[in-house]
Amino acid sequence: MGMADGRTRDPDAQWKLLEEFAKKDGQLHWGDSGADRRNQKRKERLAKALQSAFGILDDPFILDGNGWKSRFQIRQT
Repeated sequence: MGMADGRTRDPDAQWKLLEEFAKKDGQLHWGDSGADRRNQKRKERLAKALQSAFGILDDPFILDGNGWKSRFQIRQT
């Protein structure tokens, strides 16, 4: 899905953000430092990667009063 550092092959910032969404049942809140300005561009790039990989037309994340929420079900196992 193109979410690895080209030099080290380690997960990149978008993948790590996707992991954060999974750890928090698909929601990042303003107060827990997940949904913040630092992650805004990362979330946008993650959305584009998911749209490209899965043929999603709409933004896979929505903005709610508490932060960002995934439109798909995700959780860490």
